[in-house]
Amino acid sequence: MDWTAPGVEASVLSECRQRLRTGQAALLLCATMLTRVREQGLRTAQGRQRPDSTPVLAAIQTRNRLECSGETRRPALQVRAPVAPDWRQSWVPAVWFARSRQRFADSRLPPEKPARDTLATQIGMEGRPLLGAISAPATPAWRRDVPAMQTLRPGWLQQCSASPDDQPGRWRHADDLPPAPLLSSSPDAPEARSGQKRATAWTGYTVPRTATCDDETPPRLTAVLTTPAPTADVAGLPPLQATLATRQVTPREPCGEAGSVRADPLLTRRSEHGLDRLGPGPGDQSWPGPAATGCAAAQWVLDWDSRHAICPPGQRSVVWTARPDRHGPPTVRIAFRKPVCAACASRADGTHAATTPRA
Repeated sequence: MDWTAPGVEASVLSECRQRLRTGQAALLLCATMLTRVREQGLRTAQGRQRPDSTPVLAAIQTRNRLECSGETRRPALQVRAPVAPDWRQSWVPAVWFARSRQRFADSRLPPEKPARDTLATQIGMEGRPLLGAISAPATPAWRRDVPAMQTLRPGWLQQCSASPDDQPGRWRHADDLPPAPLLSSSPDAPEARSGQKRATAWTGYTVPRTATCDDETPPRLTAVLTTPAPTADVAGLPPLQATLATRQVTPREPCGEAGSVRADPLLTRRSEHGLDRLGPGPGDQSWPGPAATGCAAAQWVLDWDSRHAICPPGQRSVVWTARPDRHGPPTVRIAFRKPVCAACASRADGTHAATTPRA
């Protein structure tokens, strides 16, 4: 229909958008757009494209850990009230009813840290019997499939550690929390996560995308994804590359920023698509690199076959240890002999440590 035709109003367009969302068919809109662009001659074959990403805020109220735990339990009890009132009243303590009448975020939380720690411990102790009652074999399976129940267990386990049956649940310390990609920020949107990109911090999602950047044609989107907020830009490249190949819009010269020029995407593009990515490599983040003083990492010679490194003064490393990382790619630790480093005339250019060698 033409834009000026009768009936083409904002309400009609919003209904169309809602149907696309409900049917998870939003990507059809992008595919159709690319087809029309190709028919109009506005896309050069295998042109130049570059990736980027956009932070998207979740439509939620960001909560602290106490509010997340309390607000996760309250809907679970409230949902049980109309569907299983006898089950709830048979074992739930009366004090729980009083605390679940209003939203946990609306209650007055203790301002002092000891009182807040006591409340956190109480939440941990009360979570176990609730989870146990829901998971009991006598509980009908359909009651566990209620969305509020599906949110309760992961939300509680994220904040409280699972302990033996004869011990109460323990409130997790900050260093014991799950990593950001697994830590939910609100029970209202369990899939929303907290992310940070340079100076921008937000709670919600990240939308990686690719767009054309040819000088002859206007820029346009070619692929779009939705990922959790902590997802790094480089992690969104493989699915974007697969989508571009499926739509037959693989770029001839894929461009990228330093954050997307990494080893894995480079190897994937060359092995699966026969392409090389153009862009600057990531800079040296150690102090000699940005300061332009001392011995930067690029001045070390790495021998991967013999598993050793040679520093600018010519000394050879004695430690080469591969270490797996639970939250990221594995790393290699390289270190030099302590007496040699201590007596080196260029020691101040390689490390700021008082006694330990460069590593």
